[in-house]
Amino acid sequence: MATTVNENINRNENDDSSTNNGDNSSGDNSNTKNNKKAADNNNRKQLQGLDLLIYYHKLGLKPVPLSWNHKPVVDWTPIYDKPEYWSDEKSIAECPKFSNIATAYGKTHVKDSDDRDLYLNGLDCDSESVHKIFTTQIDEISDPLLKSKLLDLYPKYGAHPATAKVSLLDFLKEITFVVKTRKPCGFLVLWLSHTQHAPIGTKDCKSGHEFEIKTDKSLGLSTLPPSTHRDDQTFRYLHVGRADKIGAIDELYPLKNKCAM
Repeated sequence: MATTVNENINRNENDDSSTNNGDNSSGDNSNTKNNKKAADNNNRKQLQGLDLLIYYHKLGLKPVPLSWNHKPVVDWTPIYDKPEYWSDEKSIAECPKFSNIATAYGKTHVKDSDDRDLYLNGLDCDSESVHKIFTTQIDEISDPLLKSKLLDLYPKYGAHPATAKVSLLDFLKEITFVVKTRKPCGFLVLWLSHTQHAPIGTKDCKSGHEFEIKTDKSLGLSTLPPSTHRDDQTFRYLHVGRADKIGAIDELYPLKNKCAM
């Protein structure tokens, strides 16, 4: 199962069939409809709906079907409210609705080894300044408190032993689900926690240091691989971290203040 899914979610990097330009004549509604249909059909083939839906749900994601133009196909409140929403029967029935795929946040069906609840979080970075914080090697970090916290954190999760040469983003790629988003400095980190934290929107950040941490329904969904981008059908979200695991990292949320909020 894992091999099939991983081939599915990454094989489209060089897939030129993700667009269908057809006749470029302006005002041709027929061609527009054909292009939309071609994009829709191609995405369905890439997603391999049922396999990916079941796989993502088992990881602890809360899949939401998106249309070819990235609008939710269903009211996703029940998906948010019910961690066990995606039964095998419902997955089989609903998988044809997925042209693209996103996740909701909040309480998941996944439990830790002590049977405690786990909550899905997502840090979405689009700004160069926040990207720099996450990609700076630990031995080059000027903040002594942050450096100390990271030096303590890395070994706990079995990350690369050469910790001084590893950035926070490199570390997260080793232990949890990380997605490359469209902007040059963009990435999405998903992780689990034992607490449902307060969400953080861009309005809570300093100018030039914008990021989001999604923890509930208030900040919406996050698009997942191998979906296309709503503004660019040639771009596909890609896994750059673990595709087989969402790490439980309770220490990550408190580091938000180091992102210059």
